[in-house]
Amino acid sequence: MKNRSLRNRKNLSQIVQMLNAESVGQVCTCKAIIYYIVHDYAPFYKSCTKIGCQKKVIDIGDHYWCNNCNNAIPSPDARYQLKARIQDDTESTLITIFGDEAEELLKHPASELKNLIKSENGIQTIKAIIDEIIGTLIVFEIKISQYNIQSQGRCGFTAYKIFQVDYKLDSHQIQEQIEQVIEASQIFNDTFQAHTPT
Repeated sequence: MKNRSLRNRKNLSQIVQMLNAESVGQVCTCKAIIYYIVHDYAPFYKSCTKIGCQKKVIDIGDHYWCNNCNNAIPSPDARYQLKARIQDDTESTLITIFGDEAEELLKHPASELKNLIKSENGIQTIKAIIDEIIGTLIVFEIKISQYNIQSQGRCGFTAYKIFQVDYKLDSHQIQEQIEQVIEASQIFNDTFQAHTPT
């Protein structure tokens, strides 16, 4: 089986062009560089602690409430919701990176950054930590949603998984693609010559 980071590899332009009703649920990967971090809001939110939920909770005074699982949450977790602009040679778009994927990228737990807010210059420190990923080339796994179709990708995508670029793996894939093109070209030439009158 092919490495997951190579599965259905497309460039960003191809992903935007494939946005139609038939593409909902399709999973593809793209290799792109992070060139801007959106700092218009906190990079994390207070999330439900129930396994499998992780939805945003509402502060109602003495506790928090999760509308998704209809439960009181005494002490919510901090969970990343990082928005970034990414680009490749064909297109740029917005991507949202949640939870463990953002933590892997930033190398800091969300709870650590949440605690930094209270310190002197905390917001500037958090911004500096997050901005360190600008210029990083990453493989993003994207699953096309109904929301992507409705917005035609203008509102961006969600990264379901991120992978560090494996240049050796990428070079093997490129070599395979070149060999397929050469093989197809040879078949075409052989067919053409067989049908050419002498």
